[in-house]
Amino acid sequence: MSSLRSLFVLAAIWLVLVRQGDVPNAYLQAGLDKPIYMRPPRGMQLEEGKVLLLKKSLYGLKQSGKLWNAKHWLQPQSSGPMPYFRHSGNKLTVLGFYVDDVLIVSQDPADANRSMEQLKTKFNVKDFGVASKCLGLCDSQDDRGIFLHQQPHLDELLERTGLANCRPARTPMDTSISIDEKDTAPFHDSQPMRETKGSLLWLSICTRPDITVAVNSFARFQRVYTGRE
Repeated sequence: MSSLRSLFVLAAIWLVLVRQGDVPNAYLQAGLDKPIYMRPPRGMQLEEGKVLLLKKSLYGLKQSGKLWNAKHWLQPQSSGPMPYFRHSGNKLTVLGFYVDDVLIVSQDPADANRSMEQLKTKFNVKDFGVASKCLGLCDSQDDRGIFLHQQPHLDELLERTGLANCRPARTPMDTSISIDEKDTAPFHDSQPMRETKGSLLWLSICTRPDITVAVNSFARFQRVYTGRE
């Protein structure tokens, strides 16, 4: 997620728009580095004693991501799998790949177009134009800058927890609340509570660092809770 955000930071600094594309069946476009056999999926009729020999990489294989990344012609940064860098004179173009999502940020709009055209030719990439949503992260871009948010995710979370009509609070957490494990009691169905904690953690990591302390306090209790959380 930090690499993804860094692309939007560069776009804001360079005062350019972020381009977005989608790679159809990304992992299937990569070959295999060694023979891999698999049992037929349920419902597929195959002669007894026979197995399937894969011709292409599949989602779920341990090496699928590595093989897909090897298909790129770009040079990745040393600290992670993305972004990828491409130089055009003294201008820099940065491409971010996350499985089948592609983002392009460039100091040279012409090179951004060339990069997208090359991706279309090589991988049949669908060009979505200016980026609007990637990995659940929504963005609004104009001449004033870039605004990142997760409003659809937040609205869905409020609906799911029955808090769509709740009153807003000025701070994420009331400092007077003290939660102690000895005050907690087992709850018969902890799954919804864990899902809620996971959703809040995702929000705090991506776009809402202001709720991190409150979410971490809330997340200390995975099996039991008092109801005050």
